[in-house]
Amino acid sequence: MGLLPNFSTGGDIHIVLNNNIGFTALPKDGRSGPYCTDIAKAFDLPVIHVNADDPIAIEFVFRVAAEFRKKFKKSIFIDVVGYRYK
Repeated sequence: MGLLPNFSTGGDIHIVLNNNIGFTALPKDGRSGPYCTDIAKAFDLPVIHVNADDPIAIEFVFRVAAEFRKKFKKSIFIDVVGYRYK
């Protein structure tokens, strides 16, 4: 909706908490593409992948995303990649 005339949010920050379901299911059963953020390609939006085990990197990525949104008035995806622990 962000590209519709007379409608603008100035861009959104989409946060995906990715727990890598591929460890417990086959990739073809988990999603239709190799990455859960492949939908961003349809709208030509950037995706930043960050390791969930690195809080400093996560903070940095969120700051970069906020600056990107503010400067370009465009949405951005953050894919926080973690792993399930048994």
